Amino acid sequence: RSSCSARVQPESAVALTPQQLKILFTLDFLLGPTPMSKLSAQLGVTPSTLTKVAGGLVGSGYLQRQRSTEDDRVVTVSFTPRGRRLVAEIKAYRRGFFQRVCARLTAPECQKLIASHRHIYQTYRGVLQEQNVAQGSRDRTAKTARRGASTRRDARRVSGRQPQSQREDNAIGSHASGASLS
Repeated sequence: RSSCSARVQPESAVALTPQQLKILFTLDFLLGPTPMSKLSAQLGVTPSTLTKVAGGLVGSGYLQRQRSTEDDRVVTVSFTPRGRRLVAEIKAYRRGFFQRVCARLTAPECQKLIASHRHIYQTYRGVLQEQNVAQGSRDRTAKTARRGASTRRDARRVSGRQPQSQREDNAIGSHASGASLS
């Protein structure tokens, strides 16, 4: 397929849903193979929703999924050559459209428009970076909590002690069944 001209919108882009386009451009923004969990956090959707929507892009040959060799729970998503071409075509179309809009404006108006778009882009990038930092912090906190819980379970196993609520449940259960306390 030949590259689109600046005046013709890529046909394949018209066939995609807004959600699929958002996945493509967010992945492009993130620059490279990205874990599905990180991409779903960036998009503000659940991993299962992302899996379903991205499945259509995988089926169309725009994206590929790959399981991590280090941790098989981690699945990354990345562009295929066809997907990379599609994003480049859409960007070229958008640049051409923006140029046609600017051609109808005075030089100061065009400068204001460009400055406002630059501000939106920088703000968007800052929000994403903050989300990455917050997500990393939540991930570390959750990992520490899981590690702490397993350490407490291991300690109880070694000592033979049950948690207080479980001891109370066992005592109530033995009373209810008529077992003697003596």
